[in-house]
Amino acid sequence: MLVSGETGSGHEIAAELLHAAGTPAGSPFVSIDCRQSSLDSLRAGLLGQNGAGGTWVQQAKGGTLFLQHLQSLHKDVQVEMISVLRSNAHTFRLVCTTEEDLEKLAEEGGFNEELFYRVAALPVHLPSLRERGEDIPFLIKEAAAKISNPQY
Repeated sequence: MLVSGETGSGHEIAAELLHAAGTPAGSPFVSIDCRQSSLDSLRAGLLGQNGAGGTWVQQAKGGTLFLQHLQSLHKDVQVEMISVLRSNAHTFRLVCTTEEDLEKLAEEGGFNEELFYRVAALPVHLPSLRERGEDIPFLIKEAAAKISNPQY
């Protein structure tokens, strides 16, 4: 599933709601920010390379693997991620977010086209908060709940 929309439109809350609606209570929600992760940590976490004990995919089994800012995923890892998805089909839910037009990036060669089509099979576009002011009270409540309860 690919959740798109501009920065601040509620990608993470959308991913958490999708997780809560589609997995049993207590299922793992593994969140990775592709912007913040180095090539080595991405390979270790997603692919089990560099002597990593368990991968994020294994940790997300039965739950959700949430990849934020997918457009920032290193090109080498994009190719390797396809084989991860092939070999782990149906063991976890994959939710990805992007602020960029991944379809355009894929067409221009800036993002792996096969990976794009795999993650964009269920696209969800979030309009900006300017267009959905009625959602702001809900988002504030969600943020407050998260801040006040670290186990949220």
